[in-house]
Amino acid sequence: MLGSQSLRERALTLDALLQEIIFLGAPLIVVAANAAMGPTGAIYVSAASGGLGTLVFALSRAARSRRGQRVGRKGGQVAGTSPWRLSSVRTVAIAFFFIGGAFNAVMLVFTALGDHPGYPAAMPGYAMAALSVGSLLGGLWASSTPAAPGRLRNRLLWALSMHAVALFPLLILDGQWVLLVAMAIAGLPVAPALGSAYALVGELASGNSLTESFAWLSSALMVGSAVGAAVAGMAVDKGGPAGAAAVTLALAVGAALTVLTGWPHLRGATEAGADGL
Repeated sequence: MLGSQSLRERALTLDALLQEIIFLGAPLIVVAANAAMGPTGAIYVSAASGGLGTLVFALSRAARSRRGQRVGRKGGQVAGTSPWRLSSVRTVAIAFFFIGGAFNAVMLVFTALGDHPGYPAAMPGYAMAALSVGSLLGGLWASSTPAAPGRLRNRLLWALSMHAVALFPLLILDGQWVLLVAMAIAGLPVAPALGSAYALVGELASGNSLTESFAWLSSALMVGSAVGAAVAGMAVDKGGPAGAAAVTLALAVGAALTVLTGWPHLRGATEAGADGL
């Protein structure tokens, strides 16, 4: 729908930005619905919101104007290469696994801080808000300043590296204000990282496999989130917030290292055509 790479990157970054707004606003709406109508009413409100959003998208002119394209078949299979066979898609998907793990692991760090000496009981909410506000600001910047042609992989690596470095204060746990500032900084590259990753895969994957490529990214993010939460939960039981912080940092560093080691495969659409296994 969007032919320009810069427009695609802006749209995908705005999508990540809106997810941060949902992350901030949706819990407040659910809490208000629970207070007014009880738990059942809150579930109805959540279901109605999801159904309404789906209906609005399905009935939108842009969605209804899109038509599927017929592709060739060979031996009962769609002709062409599965996007998972492309090193570029695999690299970004593995990085998304680590990103998803880090996102959920850090939430458990915040939760554990609520019971940690020297931190208020409301610390989890403060830390989550700082991270989300940082991502909101980063998304606004990235959507107004798209990466130059051929520089998406640079922005992705820069964003993931900055996120990992900003998480280091979690290991120190040196006061709530230091932590809140660090989390705001750690949030700044989140939306730019997600937007540039999706835009990069959109540039590297072929048109017929684009939907499957994005599905791999979303699936990797969700699986990583589940694994990260499980591992960080065990780390909290054994080492408290510092244990979960170590898991979070390791996952964030893993995301940046994945992009760094897969750097040659993220070179752009022209060279991606020759990229095999």
